[in-house]
Amino acid sequence: MTAAAGKKVLIVDSEMDMRIFLARLLESGGYNIIMAADGEEGMEKASREKPDLIVLDVMMTPQGGLELFDDLKLNENLKNIPVVLLSTLDERTLHHLRVLPVAARDWSIQRPDGILPKPPEAEELLEMLRNLAEPAAKSPEMEKT
Repeated sequence: MTAAAGKKVLIVDSEMDMRIFLARLLESGGYNIIMAADGEEGMEKASREKPDLIVLDVMMTPQGGLELFDDLKLNENLKNIPVVLLSTLDERTLHHLRVLPVAARDWSIQRPDGILPKPPEAEELLEMLRNLAEPAAKSPEMEKT
């Protein structure tokens, strides 16, 4: 049985074509898919469905992906769900976007479980989700050593 078998992934992206691409990719990897078109719908579905993993676009409107990420991490029932951020921004710029508003609110800065460029490379995303789905699972390279 693979790490993906039976795992639910919530995809939150305002671009329908990206949601469809990600859904098809992840379904081919054995994941069950839940989709949301914006942050509000994403939070509602995360609360109701309790996904095992979340793939979240950073640049969404009206509620941005970083705001949704913060809301997820502040929610006692959702804060332990691994989140992978997809962004056209580089990681350093993304970090600065997160630091400024969070510092103003005096909250601790949560780091996402993964950050990938948008659109992601298929194998890179699948591998990251496999690792997050079963973090203790050994990769084939580790078993050879």
